Amino acid sequence: MRFYYNLSYILIIQRVKELEKGLRDEISVIGAAGTLGSCATFNIAVHKLADEIIMIDPWESMLKAHWMDIATAASEQNVVVRRGTYLDMTGSDIVVITSGAPSGIISSRSELLSSNLPIIKQNAENIKKYCPEAIVITETNPVDPLNYAVYLTNGKKDRRKYIGYSLNDSIRFRMWVAEARVFSQTVSGVPLLANMAITR
Repeated sequence: MRFYYNLSYILIIQRVKELEKGLRDEISVIGAAGTLGSCATFNIAVHKLADEIIMIDPWESMLKAHWMDIATAASEQNVVVRRGTYLDMTGSDIVVITSGAPSGIISSRSELLSSNLPIIKQNAENIKKYCPEAIVITETNPVDPLNYAVYLTNGKKDRRKYIGYSLNDSIRFRMWVAEARVFSQTVSGVPLLANMAITR
């Protein structure tokens, strides 16, 4: 399911590239050794949304394993996939943040705030240092407060460059409606407008 969920933010990246002319086509993924980050990298690569993708994660052994598989898959797309450190994301046009602490069993996504906030702040400081002009897509839960934390860290405070990815709830709702009504998910264009405060 992770691969399917990630497809929706592909549309976000495509739209960003339409609006922002002159991008260098380099995307960095922070947290790329995790399930969400590796799937994000894979989808960016196979949809050829960048000429170069930088995979960043302190979990080096898992990062290497995902990098080898994704780089192989992306070779047919003429996309360069590299693994590196924060320094390697210098000049990136877009940064996707997927890093976070292990969630365990939780009743609300808000419970993840205290453990994920220090990680996200470290990510944000390095984005400010190495690619302050980048457009940032935050995928780590709880998305809204963590995306705001990233925004506050950058001194320029350009709200247009900070995107909180929170389409999964809409996608899951569409899936469940389609299942209940027995029709294709692709034709069930049902947006979810309510704020999912209980589960975020």
